Amino acid sequence: MSAGAWLGLVGLGVAVLALVTLVRLRSRLDRSEARVRSLERQVQDLSSALDDVRRDTRAADHLARRAATHAGVPEELPRVALEPIVAPVVRALSWGAGARRTLVRLGRSRP
Repeated sequence: MSAGAWLGLVGLGVAVLALVTLVRLRSRLDRSEARVRSLERQVQDLSSALDDVRRDTRAADHLARRAATHAGVPEELPRVALEPIVAPVVRALSWGAGARRTLVRLGRSRP
């Protein structure tokens, strides 16, 4: 065989390999796109369910406040927004900051 024939066969082999790789990548891309579409549908379902929960929560809060008002219970305003959630986080952060400063002070060498 001549050099040109060898080069032709090698070129054909590279072309076939590239085609096979392209087909595989395309199928992987199609599967990935299908998965993304599925996840987007799930997110949309969760979003609509979350909207329903928010609406129910607001209605329940309104009903509870009305019942408390009619029962004569004074309405106490929260001191901090989302206090039950924020308070433990603030405590942990303040302890962490104090501990960090203390460790830095103790770690310094004294002249």
